Parts: sequence; C-alpha cells; structure tokens
Amino acid sequence: MARARVWLVLLVLALAAGPGTASSLDQFLVVPGRSLGPIIIGMRLDSVERILGRPTKVDPSGATQWYQWQAPEDHLRSIAVETSQDVVVLISLAHDPRYRTNDGLGDGTAMGEVERILGRPSSVTRLGGFSIVQYRKDGIGFVTNGSGLVTGIVIAPAVI
Repeated sequence: MARARVWLVLLVLALAAGPGTASSLDQFLVVPGRSLGPIIIGMRLDSVERILGRPTKVDPSGATQWYQWQAPEDHLRSIAVETSQDVVVLISLAHDPRYRTNDGLGDGTAMGEVERILGRPSSVTRLGGFSIVQYRKDGIGFVTNGSGLVTGIVIAPAVI
C-alpha cells in the first residue's frame, strides 16, 4: 500500500510538471551574461567536459585557452568556451537553432528582431565576412554573416 502511494505521488508530480519541465527547457536555454544551456560562466573546464565530452579542438595559445566541440554531423555547428585558469570566461555558439533566449532569439533570428527586443547594441565589430553585434550590459552578442540573420551567439559576463 505504501509503495502504491509513492508511485501515485510520483505520477501526480510528473503530470503537474507537464512535458516542458525546467530541466528539459534549460537544456537549450540561453541566459545572457550567465549560460548557454548547461554551460555556465564560471564553470570549471572539467565540468564542461563531463557535459560535452572531449573537445574536438584546443587552442592553448595566449593568456586564455579555447576549447571547441564540433557537431560530427554538421561541421559548422559548434560550441566553444574560452577559459582562464581552467574556468569558463566566455561561451560561443555557432549555427545551432536549438538554443534560444527566453525571448526566442537565436540562430536564424533576424537582426531587426534582436534590436526590437534588446534595443540599440553597445557596439558592432566587423571582422571579414561577419559582424558581432554586442549588448555588453546584457552579456550577450550575436554573430551575423551579412545575411541579416543571427548565425551565432556569444555569452560573456555583463559589463555595466
């Protein structure tokens, strides 16, 4: 009888949570200034590797190190982190439409929509064939390849 009550309580809790539980939603949630899915600014590199596995590329040059995880089925889709003393200081995402902010901003979003929601950017940096549109006070930047659409997201601590 007690066992049946435990299962009943678990069933009620599962039904109350519904199909979009916090853990499933957080998997691809972009939080400006804080996180990209489960990867969080301030997280240790070994914790990132427990989540994403071994990086496909490592660039240890300079004062900081870069680690990249590339999707095997799509060489354009990737997540990269910049670390300082094995702690994540910046997170970068390229070509992955699953990741979105609470406002729905992500890969494929028109830059006009980004500006409508977030306002005027703090800066725009043009590098070769792409630009980074930065919202420093929010801790987020959007990469565009000249198409007027977001192709990447950069998460860094907010600068006030």
